[in-house]
Amino acid sequence: MKRRAIVISALLLAACGGGGGGTSGGTKNLANFEGAAWTGTLTVTLNCAGMTASQQGQGSITLSAGSGADLEFSTLPGCTFKFNVSGNTATLANGPVTCSGTQQGVPFTTTVTSYTLTTADGHSMSVNSAATVVTGGQNCAATVAGTLSR
Repeated sequence: MKRRAIVISALLLAACGGGGGGTSGGTKNLANFEGAAWTGTLTVTLNCAGMTASQQGQGSITLSAGSGADLEFSTLPGCTFKFNVSGNTATLANGPVTCSGTQQGVPFTTTVTSYTLTTADGHSMSVNSAATVVTGGQNCAATVAGTLSR
């Protein structure tokens, strides 16, 4: 179980909160995404060899104008996530994004394959993402979901 907690913590660090679905239209509402930090509680669900575990953790991201995409943010392990916006939805544009690091002395690699952020009002944003996490020879499927606000 300790290994699973390490993997979940590693995923929160690498993904800093996931992506999410929502309404989209043709207009880019970049101002709703950019600016102050988005913070809140995210739930990571991890499936390793048929065993599923969930854990909540704090997420925080600050989106800014992107280079080669509409928006971007970087995480502590040095990964940069880029998003293109359609209406109220920002979708990962540079995926898959692979991040590596060490958590409590255990090396990990997280590969984020999908990441969606949705906000209609610039104050509440849903987050949903999917990833794989490899640590200690274990390959796990993971999702991150929740709502961030500012």
